[in-house]
Amino acid sequence: MRNTPVGKSILFLALAAALGSGAALARDFSDEAPVISSTPIIEHVNDPTQQCWNETVTTREYLGAYTYAPVERTVQHCRTVASYRDEIRGYDVVYRYNGRDVHIRLPYDPGPTVRLDVTMVR
Repeated sequence: MRNTPVGKSILFLALAAALGSGAALARDFSDEAPVISSTPIIEHVNDPTQQCWNETVTTREYLGAYTYAPVERTVQHCRTVASYRDEIRGYDVVYRYNGRDVHIRLPYDPGPTVRLDVTMVR
């Protein structure tokens, strides 16, 4: 078989058929199961912020011969303030399949049903 488009197609089909038979064992069918409960996993996260403000400070500057003049300057003060927020990190889900309750953790809320890939063990 030479390196022609037809030859490549035949080789590709033979390879796909060989791999496809093993892939059929890995995932036989899809099914749905009812969700019994879905509980959000909430994490209390600190997201600190910085608060700054300006303050005008008046001082006296010595001019000489016992003479002082008022001098104003602006001073900036800053502080870090803790700011907490709740963040959903995932969901603890219980679904029922074939009469059994199955517990899983998902990154999303599945809604009323969860989609399953069912593999048959032979």
